[in-house]
Amino acid sequence: MNQRGVSLLEVILVIALIGIVVGFVRPNLNNWRANATVKSDFDQLVATIDYLKSKVRSVGGTATLACNGSTNSLSYNVSSTAYGSVSSVPSAFSASEIVESSSSNILSGMSKPVSAICSSALRGVFLGNGQVALEGGAGQLIIELNVNNDKVNYSAFKVIVYQTTGFLQKQRWNNAVSGWVDFE
Repeated sequence: MNQRGVSLLEVILVIALIGIVVGFVRPNLNNWRANATVKSDFDQLVATIDYLKSKVRSVGGTATLACNGSTNSLSYNVSSTAYGSVSSVPSAFSASEIVESSSSNILSGMSKPVSAICSSALRGVFLGNGQVALEGGAGQLIIELNVNNDKVNYSAFKVIVYQTTGFLQKQRWNNAVSGWVDFE
């Protein structure tokens, strides 16, 4: 009976072919993972905004959404105190006012939030009367999520919450038109 083993050349060729295949597949897997994470963070952001709008109505209070730009994190506080306008919300709720607080980032940490609440000391403020705005009434709440400010190679999403109505508009970056388009 003739038995033949595998030659060293055959082993090297198989390893080289596996390396080539992995070299082609790995960048696509990394992009897919980054895109899936941004979409998941966007869904979490939308759910959190909807939750805060509902929560402040149910407790008759006020909520704030704050960004820590250095850690790319978003967190919120819900107060039982109803404030009449976004400009009268104190910089920090007292401990007796806090109904609920997110103790950690609501995002995965991979997405980068881009917003006025991240580039300045402003917060998003949610009032029980349905109004949502930047702190001090500085305008509507706009938050963009992307990976490293790269809208071309990765997914990018934007949420706009209108000041007087609290209406939530969802957009995604479209490379074909080089601009934001509404979806859902």
